[in-house]
Amino acid sequence: MRKRRLLRYTQPSMLGFIDRCLASALPVFACVTGNGGWVNSFLSWKPQAVHSSVYNTIYLFFAHMVMSGLVAYLLTTSVETPFMQLEKMLFASQLQPKLPKPIIPEVVVPEPEDTQEVDEPQK
Repeated sequence: MRKRRLLRYTQPSMLGFIDRCLASALPVFACVTGNGGWVNSFLSWKPQAVHSSVYNTIYLFFAHMVMSGLVAYLLTTSVETPFMQLEKMLFASQLQPKLPKPIIPEVVVPEPEDTQEVDEPQK
């Protein structure tokens, strides 16, 4: 069950990571295959000569991916996970459902009536 909870917390960040990778790789792939259009024109522009090197672009892309993944992993394990555990400890009583108190009917025991001894009339 712990593994299931771990996956629940990691899936959104992993999907965001994959989305960023695809969003960065798609324009590069389109330009290489000749389908880049204005993006290819912009990246081929002479003032962009500093970043026009394919190897430099690939290096920066993968360096960014690796560093982002490493920083995300380190922050998750060093900050987010301890705070989630602390939150569980602090709010454990609020997270567990409270059981209703059982209703115990009160049993009323009648007190014995005070009987007064009455003197019987003498004959």
